[in-house]
Amino acid sequence: DLSYMGVKLVGEFVVTEAEATALGLGSDPALEEVLPRFMNGRDMVGRPRGVRVIDLFGLDVREVRDRFPAVYQRVLDRVKPERDQNKRAAYRDRWWIHAEPRAGFREARNGLTRYIITPEVSKHRVFAFVDADVLPDGALIAIATDSAYHLGVLSSRIHVVWSLASGGRMGVGNDPRYTSTKTFQPFPFPVVSPEQVAEIARCAERLDAHRKQVLAAHPQLSLTIIYNVLDELRSGILLSGRSREVYELGQVAIVRELHDEIDAVVIAAYGWNGPLSDVEILQNLVDLNEDRSREERSGEVRFLRPEFQLSKVNPSAAPELDLEETDTPVGEQSFEWPAYMIDRALMLKGILTSAARPLSADELALRLRGARRAEVVALLDTFVALGQARTTEEGRFAA
Repeated sequence: DLSYMGVKLVGEFVVTEAEATALGLGSDPALEEVLPRFMNGRDMVGRPRGVRVIDLFGLDVREVRDRFPAVYQRVLDRVKPERDQNKRAAYRDRWWIHAEPRAGFREARNGLTRYIITPEVSKHRVFAFVDADVLPDGALIAIATDSAYHLGVLSSRIHVVWSLASGGRMGVGNDPRYTSTKTFQPFPFPVVSPEQVAEIARCAERLDAHRKQVLAAHPQLSLTIIYNVLDELRSGILLSGRSREVYELGQVAIVRELHDEIDAVVIAAYGWNGPLSDVEILQNLVDLNEDRSREERSGEVRFLRPEFQLSKVNPSAAPELDLEETDTPVGEQSFEWPAYMIDRALMLKGILTSAARPLSADELALRLRGARRAEVVALLDTFVALGQARTTEEGRFAA
């Protein structure tokens, strides 16, 4: 429930900035959500168009007409005639809504300030952050996390090798394809310490910021152009002419160094000794995937966004906390430690969220009957590393 294809439009929903202004953008604050910025794969890796898209998801057609008459008429004139001819009843009946609005992605994006995107099909497998108010096109795969740690692992050679082997190829250029089901979801992230999370995140933030800075300063460049020259640089080709110009303007040597740093810290996080061939990387990942499968069959799941994913896996599996009126705050009550990791994480998160004050690991362990302190500390460290809990100066934990 973290990776999704972007929206599928079916109809002329895309508008330029000038058209958006004519529809009222800038005069009605509510139109900021109805006319969000829009990106497709070429906008990411090529030269961005700087367009917006009419997005009426969640609105009844009469509400659209009453609240946003100019937008309604634009869709009525430019979208409805095409959708009236569509063979799918859902597309015809809900003609003002995108054909595939990706409700799941919208739910997963809630509360984030940014998320990760990568083109479904692209010569280079590149990942980057985009602001949460940008709506992705179906040519992009959106990964609903704002963690720079996740961006770093995905940007590493480890994940790129995996994606090239698992995603297949398509298109005129036989370019690599990235999918949610075959590429992202089965990929086993490393088991990391908070220090490793922080180091990988720092490297990823530097890479993302550097690329954005270079592209903003030199609009004639693009990620594809930069990574073409990076490939030449890695292959030992003597750069000249246009490639040399891109190398200088795009500061490609720095891009290379930042990727090398990411690769080094991610390999260390997996606990592997380099250098590793592509075949060795894949074998290690396949073995790790099987290890995770065995863990999950026994009830232990290593979520990337526990607070969101736990509620999606099986809401009824959440252990019931006795929250009836009592003189003892929830954080002071004791509970039976569940048998399965999912239930343990839910219980610990619930106690932290409901506690009237920050609690130490020892206090939490004492209130969880049957829990070993090491188990509690491991979950707390995971929450902190993923930004789902914080530590105080006294070393206590709070949601």
